[in-house]
Amino acid sequence: MALTAPMALLRVGPEAEAPASVLGLDSKDVQAASKLTNALRKAFANRGLSGGEEISLEEMRLTMGCSNDGVSCLAEGGKTLGVRRLVFGYLAPSGSGYQLDIQILDVDGATLEAQTSVEISKGDLKDSAIDDTAARIVNELMPPQEADADLPPRPEPLPEVEPEPEPEPEPEPEREGGVWFGLEKPTPRWKWAGFGVSIALAAASAGVVIGTGVWLEPRNSSSGFRKELEDAARATLDKPEFNQVPLTLPAYVSLCDYNRYHYDKVGDQYIKGAEIQDPKTGGAGARDQKVGEVCTKGENIKTVNTAFIVATAAMGLSTLVFTGVLLIHRKNKNKGQPKDEAFFRRRGLSLGVAPRPEGGFTFGGGLRF
Repeated sequence: MALTAPMALLRVGPEAEAPASVLGLDSKDVQAASKLTNALRKAFANRGLSGGEEISLEEMRLTMGCSNDGVSCLAEGGKTLGVRRLVFGYLAPSGSGYQLDIQILDVDGATLEAQTSVEISKGDLKDSAIDDTAARIVNELMPPQEADADLPPRPEPLPEVEPEPEPEPEPEPEREGGVWFGLEKPTPRWKWAGFGVSIALAAASAGVVIGTGVWLEPRNSSSGFRKELEDAARATLDKPEFNQVPLTLPAYVSLCDYNRYHYDKVGDQYIKGAEIQDPKTGGAGARDQKVGEVCTKGENIKTVNTAFIVATAAMGLSTLVFTGVLLIHRKNKNKGQPKDEAFFRRRGLSLGVAPRPEGGFTFGGGLRF
């Protein structure tokens, strides 16, 4: 294993330990990258860099929208995870082995504290050698502290002072694992994207529901379905009696049913009979084709109306969920910082809407407990 000189040397004393995340290496060889990532996490943990979320560099890109792995964008991701340092790198094929480019990022300062390039043979990744390989890489970035003189001076202990009585009782400390409300600064882009898409789709679906509902309204005789149906029925009055669809039918007999079924008139009552058959095909027929087309159009639009009612409800629920994601946050047990991204990632939150072959939509969601 060949090492090049690192850009900077990072030394972390015991009192300087802070939460850190070692991101999964970016590589086309997923198996080798995963194996080396696990070994590096153990090696960095032995040197005090651990305690943060164990996600991959690719997941960080998707979460924060980092297009070119800029340190400023990754630093914002580190703040979202609530860590002090991020370790990330790239494992690429090189000759008969690999080349590892690895960096340590100071999250608060958005600067690289150390980086190095390492030539790794396939033998270095064997089970018997990989832990030693990871330790050598970490030692190159963070040279071991051989003497106490290398460490920063420890602060002098504060003198013990008798506490003065408080005039008022102290407020109850916040409980670990509590929540806080409000917008984060900065708010991750994926939250605004999910909220915007949900509310836009909810508004569009509601518009379709209102438009189709107005067209189907039976009291709307000036336009829409009722007017088209009455116009088509009125046009049948100059046809033979069997093909007529009169507008004087009682309220309990719909024009569409009368067009499709035989009716017997007994006194003032209309008795529904068998379905009219097409003499040519032997299938379902109708008194008048134009009236049948209007009725079919009405049934199709009613199906669309029902489907978009479901879609509006689904998108409304999705909007509520993303509103909660934007405004409700879990507190970090150590620092009181928000950790809702990690919560939803661990709990596997998922929402989805899919069309059904027979018409309508299916809405689904999941949350792992």
